[in-house]
Order: sequence, then structure tokens, then C-alpha cells
Amino acid sequence: MARADSVARYAEWMQSHVGKSPELRIAIYRVIYGSRLYSASVAIAVILIALLMPLIAKAEYLPISLQRLITLTVNDHPLVRGDVLEVSASELDVTAAQRQWWPTVSAVMETDSGNVTSGPSRALQVEQTLWDGGKISAGIAHANAGLAKSEARVIWQRQQLALQVVAAWQQLIGARDKLGVAGQTMDRLRTYEAQMRRRVAADASPSIDLELVLSRIRQTEVELSSARSALRAAAQRLEQLSGVAGLDERTGDLPLWPNPETVRQSSVPVVTADLSTYARDSFAVQVAKGDAQIVAAQLDAKRAERWPTAYVRLVKPLGNSSGSFSDSQVVDNSPAVFLGVRYTPGAGFATGVQADALSARVASVDQSVEAAYREQREAMTADREDFTSSLERLRALEDAVAGAQQVLDSYSRQFTAGRKTWIDLLNAVRELSQNQFAQAESQAAMTAALYRLQLRQGRTQLLP
Repeated sequence: MARADSVARYAEWMQSHVGKSPELRIAIYRVIYGSRLYSASVAIAVILIALLMPLIAKAEYLPISLQRLITLTVNDHPLVRGDVLEVSASELDVTAAQRQWWPTVSAVMETDSGNVTSGPSRALQVEQTLWDGGKISAGIAHANAGLAKSEARVIWQRQQLALQVVAAWQQLIGARDKLGVAGQTMDRLRTYEAQMRRRVAADASPSIDLELVLSRIRQTEVELSSARSALRAAAQRLEQLSGVAGLDERTGDLPLWPNPETVRQSSVPVVTADLSTYARDSFAVQVAKGDAQIVAAQLDAKRAERWPTAYVRLVKPLGNSSGSFSDSQVVDNSPAVFLGVRYTPGAGFATGVQADALSARVASVDQSVEAAYREQREAMTADREDFTSSLERLRALEDAVAGAQQVLDSYSRQFTAGRKTWIDLLNAVRELSQNQFAQAESQAAMTAALYRLQLRQGRTQLLP
């Protein structure tokens, strides 16, 4: 009984550590309370739980990082799973297209109509295409083009999802930083409020100065509320993409942006790369090329329909075959081999017109490939310019923040000495907070632009 009670207390302690893992908690409880009926199993249950503890801690306290969120998103998102299934279907399409070269086996079994002059058809046929003007080859090319497009689309879809994760991550960390700036500003203003209340009570300052600092506090409360809303929205977006919940409640676990100098050094091979080459080889262009190859294969198949199909056919009658016969007749059931030509130009010889229409579509899809290339090159160029401008702006803002902090410290001393007014001091606080907000935005924009540029270039491990 004492052993069972100790295990029960250990189970209660475990509940606080596996609260976020209900399936694991249920499994552990089954081991614990099931073992209470068998005293010999108590020690085994405790040992199993002890062995599970490192796994529990690792599952619940994995560090939050952009790379981890991207990995979770691109591996488990429904859009990716759907595209992967499409690849499997395309592989089967290729197999089916290749089997068109195989012989076609058919069997005909008809019932007896009762007509003594015309019997039912009962035969086994095997037909092999000898030449079809390239129709089967065009079908295989069509299936291969569809497979190549499906494979490229999987990677393209992952890239698009990763870009969405980067955008949400930028909003999340940016909102976290703004929340910190607003909190520091609020603490500073609360200190000034307490100071001004003492001065007003001592008739050292007019009451309007207290109203002024209260007004600035209300403005900062609005900024705090906006930052919290942006943080929750970004966390919810990341939760929908990656499945990781509670990001807005773990702001203390969120990493800081990399050091700007580290970002600058890591950006050299990315920013100086030939963007035109990366754009031409991008997966968006590969998807567009897949569409072009599919239409080209359709055109080849339609052109092949202008030609007849040569084939060989083996027919093996089964029982009494069709034809005029009587009971006294002897039916020849020996197999027969035929060489034939089949030609189907379509109603009104429309095959040629349809081929001309597909030829125009091929030219149209080729333009889509060029459009995809230009779109990718424009996006990469915009990311590079965004990174460069944000880096320059960040350098200026770092100096601006340092200068604003020095001004605020100086004004605080001068206000105490009576050489600066209360409004001068509060304006200095406001200027410092605005520069810090701008610094947070520039830091987020700079790093996110570098991440986007790496993703568009096909890199999977983001630096720094």
C-alpha cells in the first residue's frame, strides 16, 4: 500500500510536467495505476517513467526557432501533403503511358440470338501497335512532363510556405521587440508620473504637467495594445502554418535577431549572387516549364493523329464463332493473324485544326515561362534592395537611439536643475521611443529580407 501511495504521489507530480501532452499523460497513468494491482510492477513503472522524462522534457521545451518552424511547416502542411500525393499519381500516369506499348488483349463473349444464320461472336484478340506516328511517345512525354511539374510544384509549394513563415516570424519578433520598447517607455513614464505627483503636491510644478505625463502614458498604452494584437496575430498565423501552439505565451523563449554585423557578413554570398541565374532556375519557372512541356506533348499527340496507325492483330475464336453456319457445318477455331491500318481524322477533319490551336497555346505558355522568370527576378531584386536599404537605415537608427538616450539623460539632469521644461523632457522620451520602434522595424525588415532572398535562391538552411 505504501508503494502504491508513493507511485500515486509521483503521478501527481508528473501531471504538472506532462500537462501539455495528454496522450502521453494517459499512457503514463495507465502504467502507474495499472501497476497498483501488482506490487512487483511498481518498480518497473517508476523506471519506465524515469526513462521517459528526458523525452518529455525535450518534447515540451524544444527551443523556438525560425528554422524549426519552417521545417515543421514544409514537412506537414496539408498543401505539401497534397502535392506529394499528386507526385505519386503522376508516377502512375507515367507507368500507364509506357504500358501503351504493350499488346492489347480483349475477349468477346456474346449470347446466342437464336438466329440460325448468324451465330454469336466469341473470340480472344491480341492487338499490338506497330506504328502510330508518335502518338504513344507523345503520351509518355506528356506523363513525364506532368511528373516533372508535380515534383517541381512540391518544392515550390514548400518555398511559398517557408516565405509565409518568414513573414509571420518577422511580424512576431518585430511585435515582441516593439512590446519591449513600449514596456520600457511605460516604466519610464510611470517613474516620471510619480515624480510629478510629488512635485504637484509640493506646489513645485503646475497640475497641467501631471496631465501631460498622463496623456503620454495613455498614448503608450495604445502602443502596447497594438503590439500585443500584432503579436497574437503573428503567433496565430505561425500556429496555423506549423502547428506549434502558444507562441504568444512564450515571448521570453523567442530568440533575438542576429547581430547586424553577423547578418552583413552572412549576406555577402547571397546578395552578390547572380540573381538572373537563380531566377531562371527557380522552381516557379520549373512549374511553368512543366506546363509548357505538357502542352507541347499534347500538340505532338494531336499531330500524330493525322497519321494512320499500323497494327497486327491475333484472333482466336472460341467455340462457335460468328458467321452463317448450321449444325452440320464444321467450324474452324484456328487462330488468325491480321495486319491492319486504322485512320481516324476526326469529324470534319478537325484534327489538323485542333493541332493548330494547340500550336498557338504552346506559344502562349512559353510566354508564361518568361513571365515567371521575370516575376522571380523582380522578387529577388526587391528583397536585395530591401535588405540593403534596411541595413543602411539600421546603422543610422543605432546612432539615433544612442544620441536620443544621451539627450534624455541630459534633459533629465537639466530639468532637475531647472534649465529644461517638463515638456522638453517628455519630448525626449517620445523621441527615444520612436527611434527604438524604427530600429526594431528595420532590424526585422533587414533580417527577413535576407531570409526571403535565401529561400528564393533555393537554400534550405538559413543563415545566420
